[in-house]
Amino acid sequence: MGEARDKMPVEKLYLFELYNVHPSVHNFGAPWHPSTEQLWDDLLTQGITIFGVGSDDAHHFIDWSAKKSNPGHGWVMVQAEEPSFPALTHAMTKGDFYSSSGVVLKEVVRQPAKNAIEED
Repeated sequence: MGEARDKMPVEKLYLFELYNVHPSVHNFGAPWHPSTEQLWDDLLTQGITIFGVGSDDAHHFIDWSAKKSNPGHGWVMVQAEEPSFPALTHAMTKGDFYSSSGVVLKEVVRQPAKNAIEED
């Protein structure tokens, strides 16, 4: 996972995997590395605008168990003009999305003078 300083020289770095549901990932840290939240905070503190994403990192689609990386535990909801790769990519680089492990929002407003969310 590394340190925040390892990511500093990377250009056009827009997204940071803040949460990965794979059972062998240590999102909350371990003796050998900081938590993903701490890494993200370090990058933001350095002045880098980088958005946190989550994923289920699915690898197992037939055999289901808590020790397997099954789908449906983490995803990204994007607010884009249309469902095309360019529109989705553009929206994500602007931060027009949220990651979830279950919550679905009806509306997200992100403006300089107002931030608001409404649950579905």
